[in-house]
Amino acid sequence: MNVIWNIVGYLPALRLPAGLVDAMFGGCALLAGICAWLMVRRVLAAQRRETTQAANLFMVRELGSYVLGEHPVDLDHLRATLEQAPLQSILHFLRLHRGQTQALVIAQAELAGVFDPAIKALGSGVASRQIEALKHLQFARGPAFRSAVLRQVIRGPTPLLRVEALYTFVAMGTSPSEIALAIWIDGTGPDMTPRHQALFQLIADRLPDVLPDLVQLVTTRAFQDQLAVLAAQHQAMHHPLPAIGTAAARLRAPIHPSRRVA
Repeated sequence: MNVIWNIVGYLPALRLPAGLVDAMFGGCALLAGICAWLMVRRVLAAQRRETTQAANLFMVRELGSYVLGEHPVDLDHLRATLEQAPLQSILHFLRLHRGQTQALVIAQAELAGVFDPAIKALGSGVASRQIEALKHLQFARGPAFRSAVLRQVIRGPTPLLRVEALYTFVAMGTSPSEIALAIWIDGTGPDMTPRHQALFQLIADRLPDVLPDLVQLVTTRAFQDQLAVLAAQHQAMHHPLPAIGTAAARLRAPIHPSRRVA
């Protein structure tokens, strides 16, 4: 260390120009200001998210009080409330409820024009807006909404958009024929994506009886294998003797190192 300090002692003193020093201090001040601005922006964004979540939960409770009470539902009041409610609050409520309660709110939401902006977004040509619109339309039930989604299933410009549209179409409660469903599934290929897995699971939940036919009709190998696994699992679960059903499912499922039947 002494040698180093001796060498440093022979070096001339470092003298920076006054303008450079001022520029360095200015740069440091600017950087500190940017960091402070980013921190404030992050805090305000978190507060806005919390406020939005609180407002959505409040509206969900309000909708519940309208339709879950003992008294007859005031449809005009419900429809007026839905016209003013945030879309995310309505969707959250529909995810939480099923049966007649969900059907009642959906019918009034359609009359209130809640899903109309999603129809317009489907024709925007912007993929992100179209996919978001399809997620909103999963709860719509009117013929106009089904037709708009079906057009995207058949004519969507990208496989990602078509598979999202097909997921929405099945989620809307439709029951297409096995042949049409197989053609549409092949039209979303050839690559397997997480949305395909979600679609096939939805089909297994909503339309389990079509799984054996889909395995035979779908021509894309990756899709066929995944559907075969789901068909085998469904058959095992509904076999009168679970042990025999599970063994039969393993024999029918495609041999693949990464797939196993539970």
